[in-house]
Amino acid sequence: MLTKDNLGIFWKSNDGQAEVNGIGLYALFSSEISRKIEESIMNLWSAQNAKIKFSNIKYSNWNILVAELNVSQWPDDICWQQLLKATMQKLINAGAIVVWSGGEDCNWNPNILNPDSMMGNIYAGYSKKTGFLCNSNLSQNLEYLRDDQINDLRGELMFDSPEST
Repeated sequence: MLTKDNLGIFWKSNDGQAEVNGIGLYALFSSEISRKIEESIMNLWSAQNAKIKFSNIKYSNWNILVAELNVSQWPDDICWQQLLKATMQKLINAGAIVVWSGGEDCNWNPNILNPDSMMGNIYAGYSKKTGFLCNSNLSQNLEYLRDDQINDLRGELMFDSPEST
């Protein structure tokens, strides 16, 4: 099945909740998150008329910025890869340790970066060490990150996960 047919998120609106074209981005920070990064991401996606909802999950020693992107019209493959990479790169440049993304079957919990966790599927990821990782364009069959790629992203984590604190 094509990637663009598999990436979707649940979006709440005045009409209720529906599954829409989109992706969730999850950026793990070891410090407070500047609100400026949200504006920067919105500017990146403005040409795509994407709707974006941000939330922040706080724990004692880390924060996760969640960005839900409702993409009404998928861009072409080249633009998609550039936008996704640029978005993740901005998050890393703003201080994120690691960034990962996926559809509704992906989640914010950093334990998803353990291939044995069975917590969901990761479509793309980014860290300073790995750079941008993504195995399929929108017009190709969906390929999630492989276990070795997920382990490389996980290698960036230098703290205990929420379940172990």
